[in-house]
Amino acid sequence: MSHSENILDRTFRLRQSARHPLRLLDGWHLSAFSQTIDAFAIMAVCLLVNHLHQQGVIANAGDGAHVTASVIFSGFCSVFFRYAGLYRVGTLLDDRAGIRTLLPVWLMVLVWGLTLTSIARPEFTDFRLWFIYLALCGLLALTGTRLCSGWVARTWERAGGSIRSVAILGSRTLSEQLIEQLQYKKTGICISGRYNDREYDEHSGDSLGVPYKGGVSKLAMDIALGAVDTVLITLPVAAPDRLQAAISALRLLPIEIRLLPEEVAFSLLKKQNGARTEWGGLQFLTLATPPIPEFKFILKSLGDRIVALLLLVVLLPLFAVVGIAIRLSSPGPILFRQRRIGYKNCTFDIFKFRTMHVSTHTNTELTCRNDPRVFKLGHFLRKTSIDELPQLLNVLRGDMSLVGPRPHMPEARAAGLLYFEAVNEYACRHRVKPGLTGWAQVNGWRGPTETVEAIERRVEHDIYYIDNWSFSLDLLILMRTALVPFRGTNAF
Repeated sequence: MSHSENILDRTFRLRQSARHPLRLLDGWHLSAFSQTIDAFAIMAVCLLVNHLHQQGVIANAGDGAHVTASVIFSGFCSVFFRYAGLYRVGTLLDDRAGIRTLLPVWLMVLVWGLTLTSIARPEFTDFRLWFIYLALCGLLALTGTRLCSGWVARTWERAGGSIRSVAILGSRTLSEQLIEQLQYKKTGICISGRYNDREYDEHSGDSLGVPYKGGVSKLAMDIALGAVDTVLITLPVAAPDRLQAAISALRLLPIEIRLLPEEVAFSLLKKQNGARTEWGGLQFLTLATPPIPEFKFILKSLGDRIVALLLLVVLLPLFAVVGIAIRLSSPGPILFRQRRIGYKNCTFDIFKFRTMHVSTHTNTELTCRNDPRVFKLGHFLRKTSIDELPQLLNVLRGDMSLVGPRPHMPEARAAGLLYFEAVNEYACRHRVKPGLTGWAQVNGWRGPTETVEAIERRVEHDIYYIDNWSFSLDLLILMRTALVPFRGTNAF
C-alpha cells in the first residue's frame, strides 16, 4: 500500500460521518451584518431628517429632492465604507480603529454629497441645512452601529469564530514571533497549530499557547479534514529547497499559502508579481490561493443547489419510470451508493441508478467492456448517462457541483496502478468539488480508464478546467453535456 493511500485511508475514516461547514462564511456573514445595520441606520436618519423637514423644523428643501438625495446618499455610504475597509473583521473587532476610520470617510461622503447637490440643484440653498442635520444625526447613528458591530464581533470571536483558521509552518523562533504579533494585534484569525517542514522538531511543544502538531504530512491531513484554511510559512528564503518542497506538498489543496519573508528578503521580493497582504501590521507574499475565489465559490454552490432542486422536481416523472423499469429488469434496490473521493480528498457516498445485478455487483470493482454484471436496461442507462441523474441529490447535499472533475473510487486503477501512483498531479483534481459533468467528459474522456494515458489525459483536462475556471466555462460545459449522452462515446 502506497504512502498516498495510507493518508487517504486515514482521512476517509476521520471524515466518514463528519460535516464541516465553511469557516470562511462566518467572517463574510459578520461583515454583511455590519453593512446591513449601517445601511438601515443611514436610511433611518434620512427618514428622521425628512420628518423634521415636514414638521417645519428644517426649511423647505423643495420638490421632494430630499427623497432622491436620501437614496443616492445611502448608496454613496455603502460604496465608500466598504472600500475604506470599515467592514473588515479586524476593523470591526477594534472600536477605536473603526471610529477613527469612520470619521474621515463620513466627512468625505458628506463633502461629495454636498458638492453634487450644489451642482445639481444650486437654487435649493436650504438643502445644505438638511445635510448639516444629516451629518450630525448620521454620525451619532453610525457610531452606535459601529459599537454594536464591535460587540457582536468580539462575542463571535470569543465563541470561537474566525475569518481564517491559520496554520504556521516553519522554525520555532520565527513562528513564535509571528504568533506573538498576530495575538497582540486584533486580526480576527484563529491560529490552529504550528508545524515544521521536517517531520521531527527538536523544539516540539506549545508556543505561546499554540500547539505543535507535526510535519508537512500532518498539515496536509489537517487541511483535508477542514481544520485549516490558510498556511503562513516562516521558512527562511535562504533555504529555497525546503521552501519549494513545502509549497509543492501543499499546493495540491484549495488553500491560501502566504509567506512571511525575512526583513532583508522582503525587499528583494517587492518586484515580484505576488500579491502582498497585511495581517497584524505584517506584510505577507501570497504564494497560492484557492482556484475559485471565496465569494464566487459561495455563488457557485448556491446556484448548484437551486438548479439541482429544480431539475429534481422536473425529472421526477423520469425517475419514477426508470425506477419501475429497473425493478422489472433486475430484482433489488433502485439506487446504490458507492464511496468516491471528493473535495479536499474527503470521501462521500455517490448515488446512481443501479445498472448491475445484485448477486454479482460489488461497490469496489470497476466496470469493464461487455461486463456480464450489467443487465440489458443497465447498458442503455449507462450509455445515455441517465444512471448519473441521482447525483443531483449529491449536488443538493453539497457533496458535488454541477460542473467539475468526475469523482473516482479510491480503489480505481489504470493498467494496474492506482490513479495517485499513475499521475503525479492527480490530487490537484480535488481542489474543487467534483461534478456531474466536466471538461474532460465533454471532450470525449468519459467512462473507465483502461490505460495510464487515458487517466493522464483526463487529469490534464481536469486541471485545465480548474486553472481556467469561470461561470462562462461552466455554462459552456453544461451546454455541451446536453449532446454527449446521445453520442455514447467511451460509455459502457
